[in-house]
Amino acid sequence: TLFRSQNISEETAAAFGKIVTAENNLSQIGYIYIALSDLLNSLTLRKLNYNDDENISQRVIEYIAANFKESITLETLSAELGISKSYLSHVFSEQLNIHFRTYLGAVRAEHCAELMRTTSKSLTEIAFEGGFESQRSFNRVFKEHFGVSPSEYKKGLLH
Repeated sequence: TLFRSQNISEETAAAFGKIVTAENNLSQIGYIYIALSDLLNSLTLRKLNYNDDENISQRVIEYIAANFKESITLETLSAELGISKSYLSHVFSEQLNIHFRTYLGAVRAEHCAELMRTTSKSLTEIAFEGGFESQRSFNRVFKEHFGVSPSEYKKGLLH
């Protein structure tokens, strides 16, 4: 996200409001220039080093570790890191030797397994707390990662 509402000045917010209510196109264009000028002045530019694949891989790992419970796609991750989706996919598979979705699923599955070992929550609660959007995807990914279904895994913990 480039701008958050709390970071937008009152003048910029007012200009956005006047764009909608302006009487003619020239007034709208003027308010657009005011808003964009203020927003551009608040941006901080930073140089990205696309040759530093290891640093990007580390940032990917850290971001996923901190946000795996949220909905993450290659698109949202590339936007967060400020790099192209195709470049991110290339760096990810080249550095980590695993596909993005497989890695994200493994992180989520490991977290869910930890919850099974340390809590008495239901598998449904664990699935959603682990970032899975459905019970079905939780079951599929968990079985791919551990070789057993979540219920079989949980049963094995009881013995």
